[in-house]
Amino acid sequence: MTPSIAVEQLGCRAGPRWLWSPATFALAPGVTVINGPSGSGKTTLLEVLSALRRPDQGRVLWRGRRLAGSALDDYRANRGYCPAARWEARTMTVQSALQWAAVLWGVQRPVEHAIREQRRWGLCECAGERVASLSQGYQRRVLLAASLVMAPAVWLVDRPFEALDLEGRVTLQTLLAAAMAGEPGVPRLVVMADAAPENLPARLHALPMSGSRLVLGRLSA
Repeated sequence: MTPSIAVEQLGCRAGPRWLWSPATFALAPGVTVINGPSGSGKTTLLEVLSALRRPDQGRVLWRGRRLAGSALDDYRANRGYCPAARWEARTMTVQSALQWAAVLWGVQRPVEHAIREQRRWGLCECAGERVASLSQGYQRRVLLAASLVMAPAVWLVDRPFEALDLEGRVTLQTLLAAAMAGEPGVPRLVVMADAAPENLPARLHALPMSGSRLVLGRLSA
């Protein structure tokens, strides 16, 4: 089934201030980029789209159904989320961290899925090392890999290129190009927050988001 996300009259506050209100838009397969000034609510929007935070108004729909009950369970089983910050699995080895992420999301054959992402992100040689002992670029690779172990249809990534080394950037750009082309083995719907156009594999098309200081951009293959 084709993944799709719709937002209706969405609004979120930061204390007494509205970050945006209201926002109505739809996300289809491909790659969408959320860019905007600092404090405009990019991370907040990504957390709402990831079902990690409730909006202060409006709703999010997954395949035409509101994120609640069985629709929420189905969405969580189909989406991967990569935060910008580091995570608690830094004390584990790379291999253990990826397997732990796979088990956490209820993935069958977690070892197989972990090895797949190790290979994709060039992590096989450091699989036995603790995540905390790696360079920032490699740590970022591990975090991105962990958000993909469940082979999600939807992938949401905050500040995707931050601290990422050159090899990791190439891997990510290749993955995004594959997502835009609809190739198998990669997420079909990707949403990224705060990604500079020069890091992206295709031209950015600005699309205004109603009532917001954020800018959503669609990438075309």
